[in-house]
Amino acid sequence: MRRALCLVILATLLLTATAAAAQPRLVWRTGRYNSYRVVLPSTWRYRNASYPSDHSTYLWYDPANALRKLLITVSGCIGCVETNFDAHRPNPKGELPSYATGLYWISPWKLAFSGYVADDPYQANGLVVVLNRKGNVSGSEIAELWLPASQHSLATRILNSFSARA
Repeated sequence: MRRALCLVILATLLLTATAAAAQPRLVWRTGRYNSYRVVLPSTWRYRNASYPSDHSTYLWYDPANALRKLLITVSGCIGCVETNFDAHRPNPKGELPSYATGLYWISPWKLAFSGYVADDPYQANGLVVVLNRKGNVSGSEIAELWLPASQHSLATRILNSFSARA
């Protein structure tokens, strides 16, 4: 009886350790000027991928496999995400990446998408968030996340944590 109890405890500890090892430690990351907030694996690295333009691009990637990444684009283009030049009517479709096929409306101000890019084996999942200042469109933030299908739960945690703050 005692030996059986020890084996059960040992098996439980091993399963717990294996599950913990499979789930990376997540930490909060923020963009420049606190433009966004997102939870990411602690091992992921940051690179500013911006170039002179009307938007900023932030890249977070896994150094063990750079194909696993999160690309965040912060744009001040109001006309890109409003309907018929009406700042009270957001249009997240205006900033959808060209590869986006699967669409899911979260709210009039937020649209989820999925799709494939020719040079990446992983499906991209993402969000277009129209920024709202006092009921008016004020730009957008686009989060594009590439992870293998086996890391679907991690992708869900990352995208659910994404908060546009500009």
